[in-house]
This record gives sequence, structure tokens and C-alpha cells, in this order.
Amino acid sequence: MRSLIAALALSAASLSQAAEPTHLYLMDDASDALGGAALTTLGGDFTSLPGRYSFGANQGFWLEGAINPDVYTLDFAFSLDNVDGYRRLVDFKALTSDTGLYTLNTRLNFYNEITGPDDVFAAGKEARVTLTRDGDGLLTGYFNGVQQFQFTDGAGLASFSATNGVGYFFRDDNEVAGEASGGAVDYLRIYDVALTATDVASLTSPVPEPASSLLAVAGIGLFALLRRRPR
Repeated sequence: MRSLIAALALSAASLSQAAEPTHLYLMDDASDALGGAALTTLGGDFTSLPGRYSFGANQGFWLEGAINPDVYTLDFAFSLDNVDGYRRLVDFKALTSDTGLYTLNTRLNFYNEITGPDDVFAAGKEARVTLTRDGDGLLTGYFNGVQQFQFTDGAGLASFSATNGVGYFFRDDNEVAGEASGGAVDYLRIYDVALTATDVASLTSPVPEPASSLLAVAGIGLFALLRRRPR
């Protein structure tokens, strides 16, 4: 049901958004709500927090063939149990390199190129991270729709080309999980284009509101109509 509601919402959103996602993972299970490749999970579960994928350190997930290797937008909402030091978010090199997207002491970081402003992440607090890479290699990182860093990735550090599109999330290349944290992810949305800053700022969550909230809104609307009805 959550997937169906989200698909309907995406159809409505497409009227105002130029780009539509190519893959959407709503974390009810490992499936893609848009019919693509499923996630391969690494030890977490979908039952501890229904509608979210809960994971321990190094129990994230990986994807193969779902991400355009060189031009993409990754948009995901999550929380981490620990944001001290480096905590891996995305690996681009099949766990063969430390290069990647991290949190670093409350900041968004791409190791070892650039770090964003202080005090954006907090342990246990949900955050939305968006990462875009365009055809010129321009890599831009956002926190809750606000740009944190930007650089030209001439060396292909954030390209998935060498791994046939394999991407790891919340998984460190160090088996002892020295730079991984447990946490939970609410959704992952993937585009095969680099969204603009305006596009990213206007993104809303693809996760449908709880039924109780939808009923409450409907009730308020009905009450307002009844009050305005001529006597």
C-alpha cells in the first residue's frame, strides 16, 4: 500500500518536476517501488522500525546496476547512532578505497576532497542527504536541501564506472566497522540526471503520510467545507 500511494504521489509530482526518479526504495522491504533491482541487505532488518531499514555498524546495503555510473542524483533520508569522527554513507569503489561520502563530526564530507559546514548532523536525528554528479564531473552535496560542498570530480572519485554501477550504503571498507555507524534509513531515491540546486531544494519526501494524518487532513477539509456551505 505504501508503494502504491508513493507511486501515485510521484505521478502527481511529475506535473511540476522536470525529472522523475528511476528507482525508489521505501524500506518496507528491499524492493524498488518502480520495479527495478532490489537492494541487497547486509544484516539489518525492516521489522524493528516498520517502514525503515534498521542496521548496525556495517549492516547497510548495496545496489548493482541501479545507478547511472557517472551522472546521477542520490537522495536519501536516514539517521545515524554515532556521528563522531568519520561515518561512511556511500562507497563508490566496491569497498576497495577509503574514498567516499561520509559524515565527519557533524559535517558532510567527501573524503579526501572537501568538507561542509559544522553542526548539521546529530546522533539519532533524521537528515536528508542529496548528492548530484553531472556530465562534467561537478559533484554537489546537500543537507536537507541546502548545499554543503561542491567540487569538480576530475579523477572520478564519485563515479561508479569501475564497479559496473555497484554502490554500497552505510558500509565501510574496514571489516571492523571503524568508520561505520548503526542507524536507520527511511528511503532512497535515485535519478539518472543531476538535479539542479533549485530541484533539490524543492524535493519533498516520497514516503506517504500515515493514514491517521491523511484522515485528519481530510476531516479538517470536510469540516471547512461544511462551515462554508450556505444555509
